[in-house]
Amino acid sequence: MGEYGWIQVTNFIVAGVLSVLFAIGVARCLSDGPGSTWAPRLLALFGAGLVIGGIFTADPALGFPPGAPAGYPERLSVHATIHAFAPPLAFLSVIAACLIIARRFAAEGMRRTAVLARAVAVACFVLGIPVGPGFSVRLLLAVALAFASIAAYALYLRAPKASCENPRA
Repeated sequence: MGEYGWIQVTNFIVAGVLSVLFAIGVARCLSDGPGSTWAPRLLALFGAGLVIGGIFTADPALGFPPGAPAGYPERLSVHATIHAFAPPLAFLSVIAACLIIARRFAAEGMRRTAVLARAVAVACFVLGIPVGPGFSVRLLLAVALAFASIAAYALYLRAPKASCENPRA
């Protein structure tokens, strides 16, 4: 919303498309074993949620953009309703993906990495609970942690001895 709202819309859509492309890469890489089916699906759902959140915008509220009513709108538009469901869909999907990936790490004998992936999932979930003061800051931390974990997993899959040594063609 507002004059520069297109920047966040673009951010959501680009991050979502890149996440879906990453999910396709993960699906090609993980040919079998734990997480080979659900990790890519959940990562794709994460990306889809971001794209949906970008396409469907929120209604003006809480004084933003300037001139908008100070409170919440009495009735949400269809766009705002869809937008309201997209972020939780995306965020819960990436949390579930972390848990599925942790299971794969455990099956590969990487116990510490599995524990770390589970800790990231729990931290993202707890930080993302929309209650209490400082929610915006906690959400920022949760989102940064989620994206960092996806980036770390991508780097892991690129390593020569990772699960993706013999990717599907």
